[in-house]
Amino acid sequence: MRKRTGFLLHETGTEYANLPAEEDQTVRNSLRYIDNHDSRIPYYELMLEQGLADIPELDLPKGYHYENFKPGDRAAWISVEKSAKEFASDEEGEEAWQRYYAGREKELETRMFFVVDEAGQKLATATAFYDIRTGDNGQTGWLHWVAVRRDAQGKGLSKPLITHTLQYMKKQGYSRAVIPTQTTTWLACKVYLDLGFRPIPQNAERNRTGWEIVKTLTNHPALEKFERRDIRKILGMDTVFFPNAYFIIGTAYAGKSTMVKLLAEKHGGIACEENYHDRLIGELDTEEFPCLTYTRDLQDWHDFIRRTPKEYKAWTDGVQKECETLELRMLPAICAQGKPVFVDTNISPETLHLITPHDHVLVMLADPEVSVRRFFDRTDPEKQFLYQLIMEEDDPEEAMENYRQGLMLINSQEAYERFLNSGYHVILRDENRTIDQTLALAEKALGLDASGVHRKKLDVKEYT
Repeated sequence: MRKRTGFLLHETGTEYANLPAEEDQTVRNSLRYIDNHDSRIPYYELMLEQGLADIPELDLPKGYHYENFKPGDRAAWISVEKSAKEFASDEEGEEAWQRYYAGREKELETRMFFVVDEAGQKLATATAFYDIRTGDNGQTGWLHWVAVRRDAQGKGLSKPLITHTLQYMKKQGYSRAVIPTQTTTWLACKVYLDLGFRPIPQNAERNRTGWEIVKTLTNHPALEKFERRDIRKILGMDTVFFPNAYFIIGTAYAGKSTMVKLLAEKHGGIACEENYHDRLIGELDTEEFPCLTYTRDLQDWHDFIRRTPKEYKAWTDGVQKECETLELRMLPAICAQGKPVFVDTNISPETLHLITPHDHVLVMLADPEVSVRRFFDRTDPEKQFLYQLIMEEDDPEEAMENYRQGLMLINSQEAYERFLNSGYHVILRDENRTIDQTLALAEKALGLDASGVHRKKLDVKEYT
């Protein structure tokens, strides 16, 4: 059983000032696609240490407090660890408990801590323990099983929890703390380094490659003596490449699905139209894909349209990330059929920079106001179903306005400009342009001739 520590992926604010511009951008783009528990990263066990003389005291955000372990909290501990992706199942959590803590529950009443919200829900946990192989020597404490629930990550809970646990160690007379972690939870390493922990010399020597991986992903100043590695090889993405796929990204109502269908028909290819991954939704795990399975398991669809605009936006953001994961699992088999593949995709521009040639991506944009105003003009069953739900509300006008506010957050000017400035070829929606003319522009942007085989060089970024 690995000792692992989970934290939410977020923008690290890391500077890569000494890198060439192209390599700098590759690293930055890659970080947006790496999860905090990422199995693609080669696994190396990492060990850090720090003296306890100068541990800072960091306060929890308002609305949270600490509680010690008490009898009956084992299920809560497993639930937190499982949510943080430490365990794939309750059974795996039970196995870890039996290995580390069975028979030691009395000790946990002073050693195990939870962060609890105002509703009484346990959101995070850490334990001030010792090396169970050699026993407690009273000098070196071990920070055990730090985890934050996925839905509570990014709220500033981890660092206060860690320092609280280390302060307990210090009061018990320990002079040194050891933290076991690993490369697959690289962001946890950054948190520990931020708090003053440093690699144990023997571990740094034995698992130097692991520390070089962490250096590449974090560029932490404490790892100055370690070399950087090729980030594409770290992720295994040097073998994840789609030379026969053509991706169309952009905003709603820009014509992406229509263009994917027409391109596939004309060039003898495969059309992966909007939401082509829906056929797998029935098989998805709720823990791994909570946003995609939300509608699958929904009891009353009226709850879907009653969400606040911010809740709707947060859900669609989550869907986009989960769709990207799902698409990257599906595309290798689709592309292996040997035909050109045209994809109306949820994959982010940052990830596309890593997995496909630059001129295999086309951005199609409609004015954000049009995307909102004409959302229900479409005749597809999904849009009309939502429209009927809104009309069934007690106040349809208010319900429609609430839903439109959510659409406005999703189709914001900021989102529009992110696509516009992504560096890819752009086609702007033009009501005066025919579909055939738009198709010709798409073919030119993607370098396709009538057969869909010959590639043409293109220097123009934008077509209007």
